[in-house]
Amino acid sequence: MTTTKTALQALMDINKVCHFSSNEKKGEKASNSELRRWLDQSSVEVNYQPIKANDLWPPVIKSIVLFPKSPKKRTTLWYDDKVTLIQIKEEV
Repeated sequence: MTTTKTALQALMDINKVCHFSSNEKKGEKASNSELRRWLDQSSVEVNYQPIKANDLWPPVIKSIVLFPKSPKKRTTLWYDDKVTLIQIKEEV
């Protein structure tokens, strides 16, 4: 039996490894409350679609994008079966 996580739970798990930088407190790790706001403000896309904090995390991940509308803050995470989680900051 597999347990399905919400988007917030999954993003919190990723944040434990990636340590997303806070937009609210410079130099600090993003808090769980801040992650929730990112999700609820459509600042996170999973598989090319915005996802909300209480939405179920999809079983197959093709892409995770943080701040997709921001040319400066956009961060793309890909999940590939050949590679573990990779974080790439796109250049503007």
